[in-house]
Amino acid sequence: MNLTELDVQDSLVDDANSAAGTDWGLEVSTGPPEGACRPLAGVFRIGRSAANDLEIPDQRVSRFHAFIRQLGSDHFEIVDLGSTNGTQVNGWRINSPVRLNPGDVAVIGLTQMTIHGPDPAASQDALDEQGSVLQPLARWLFNGKRRAQAP
Repeated sequence: MNLTELDVQDSLVDDANSAAGTDWGLEVSTGPPEGACRPLAGVFRIGRSAANDLEIPDQRVSRFHAFIRQLGSDHFEIVDLGSTNGTQVNGWRINSPVRLNPGDVAVIGLTQMTIHGPDPAASQDALDEQGSVLQPLARWLFNGKRRAQAP
């Protein structure tokens, strides 16, 4: 890719980030830049370079360390870009993309970030109010119409 293609690609990502409304966000709870809050949408880049959406001024952090990307309307995952010091989610170093949930804690260098998103219980309540196609099936399965037999 040449520089012009990268500029166009970054512009498209920026447009998608600003156009997409999201209930998801990231809050830096410890480390630089403590207290920073950012909305998550599209692709969110994290690293030491000022070209990232979240710049972390820490020598333990690679210039382009990781990114968080949106998958569908309500799913996000974090990807480490092969950094030397790694990325942790909930205390575990990640080696492949990891799906994020509200309340998850990601650590890059000395920076700890908490992921905020819609309450899964509220989403389930809304689904319960609308009814589910699985509810009649579940009633049929568990009301004695079909019982699993031991081998």
